[in-house]
Amino acid sequence: MTQVWRLAAGVVALGSAYLGCLSLVRAVRRGRQLGLAAPLALALLVCVETLLLRALSIWSAVAPLPVATGNLVVGAAAALLAWGIRPERAPRMFAGRPGGAGMVRLALLALVGLAALAYRPNNFDSMTYHLARVAHWIQLRSVGPYPTNVTRQVLLPPGAEYLVLVLQVISGSDRLANLVQLGAWLVVAGAAAPLARCFGSGRALAKAGALVVMAAPMALLQASSTQNDLVAAGCAVAMASAVLPLLHREARWRPADLALLSVAVAAGLLVKPTAVLFAAPLLAVGAFHVIRSAPGVAGPRLAAGVVVLTLAAGAVAPVVLAGRAGASSQEAFLYQGLGSPFDRAVNGLRGLLRNLPLPDALGAPLSPPQTVGCNRPDSLCLDFNRWPHEDFSGNPAIALLVLASLAVAVVAWRRISGRGRLGAVALVLGWMSFHALFRDNAWITRLQLPAVALAPLALGAVPRGWQERSSWRPLLGALVVAAVLHGGWVAIHNQRRPLRLEAIQRGSGEEGYYAPDVPIDLVSWHGAVLGALARTGCRQLAVYTGGNSYDYPISWRAMLRGVEVRTVVASDGWGCALFTDIGPPPGQRGDPQWTPTEVPGFYVARVASIGPATGAAR
Repeated sequence: MTQVWRLAAGVVALGSAYLGCLSLVRAVRRGRQLGLAAPLALALLVCVETLLLRALSIWSAVAPLPVATGNLVVGAAAALLAWGIRPERAPRMFAGRPGGAGMVRLALLALVGLAALAYRPNNFDSMTYHLARVAHWIQLRSVGPYPTNVTRQVLLPPGAEYLVLVLQVISGSDRLANLVQLGAWLVVAGAAAPLARCFGSGRALAKAGALVVMAAPMALLQASSTQNDLVAAGCAVAMASAVLPLLHREARWRPADLALLSVAVAAGLLVKPTAVLFAAPLLAVGAFHVIRSAPGVAGPRLAAGVVVLTLAAGAVAPVVLAGRAGASSQEAFLYQGLGSPFDRAVNGLRGLLRNLPLPDALGAPLSPPQTVGCNRPDSLCLDFNRWPHEDFSGNPAIALLVLASLAVAVVAWRRISGRGRLGAVALVLGWMSFHALFRDNAWITRLQLPAVALAPLALGAVPRGWQERSSWRPLLGALVVAAVLHGGWVAIHNQRRPLRLEAIQRGSGEEGYYAPDVPIDLVSWHGAVLGALARTGCRQLAVYTGGNSYDYPISWRAMLRGVEVRTVVASDGWGCALFTDIGPPPGQRGDPQWTPTEVPGFYVARVASIGPATGAAR
């Protein structure tokens, strides 16, 4: 019963903070659409949680009571501020009746929600760094840096993991960790239709596009995962939403609009800078309008300079952050300098092919000698993208819908509204900018999720007169039906979290961290280490692991057993037991601190005895 209450407390604390942020955004945006306010509230929540957790870390107070109290205070304070602002008109939380589209959304939510709640986190990246650093933050009561061989734990942006941390530190469980991406998926799906309408789409096309975005296979797979790509997609939509008041020809923007835009950009950088890269063209246009409308400014020239600087900042931010992770990682995943112009030019086409149901042979002429993540030379491994796998799956329906909209735009360019042209061009430029910076790899469709979230920008490229014709509606309806059916099949057959009873039973226990594609010997090895640790009576476990080790399961499972866990990179005398999966413990060749046991990789301190109560050597 205590665990149930703690789980509920985690949901209430984070939920109240988000609802407070949402009410504040709605008040600042003068009661505009909920769908466009929700991503801005998500961005604001990321920034607020960053400030709160870093402040608590000063006093090593990242603990259940301070974090829960801080979130409740944030929610109440934001709600009071919103009440004081008093929007011009009362916001409508929902518009229209659910209808058939609402039932489809509920069905998809049921499928993804079941996977998110039934399975323990089991994503590879989460086991090595996303959730691993959450566990160590909880252990250290601080989100500050700590020594580790897994550099991604301390170098990559932590914004999404801060939201997971709030749930996990309050609840004392990781059963809610999947809900962060699930919530971000709902935010992205809810923003799709109003975003399309703002850029010139008609109501029917916008609703159809929203369903296709929601049913995108990679979005459905990520919605039950503990990665951060959907949160990044939500931040990209937040930037698009925040820039809307700046797009008017007249000076209609207010300081509050610039503040919200700053929050959205900051959240994107805190979660995943690729979100800023996809949104950079829109940001540049917004900056142009702000500078041009500012009094006493030498308009066009300065505005052009701001456009250049905005685009450069969006392109440089990911490079700066990725550069901290090492030159070898840069070379594998990022283009260097201004080299490879032809390869950069065709890389956007490679990224498009990864979302279409095409035979691998068609991609071979565009393939480099060896694609990262592909086990075949001179191949893009396009067949990987038909797997229902959260790292590889493509998004064919949304790709076809965008391509069709852009094709119409080319034919009927003069009949498209200014907003429609802007949306189409911004989406294409964002796509090309991303692929001119990031090399193609087999799992790049996951990194493209911000583009999926911004895909509704292209729907306004279809002239209103064309949208009103009845001849195209059967084709659009068939595309939507195919997208939903395909998405439902992908959600059911998710390779990491399939909706089968026997798989759910296995994935809900501690063995679920390793399911389904981790060798069984790792499961038994970690179990043997924890068993040997319990027999020693030790309560301090040092963990010495490699750059891609399954850090999280061993660390979190030990923490749940009341063991204090720390990662070590050198022999510092801490702890009475040590686990290593990369060879002998540090300093073992000199004056050995550790004594090996019968369990491989498990060592105990070379001392006279170990106190069973505290685990301290004496």
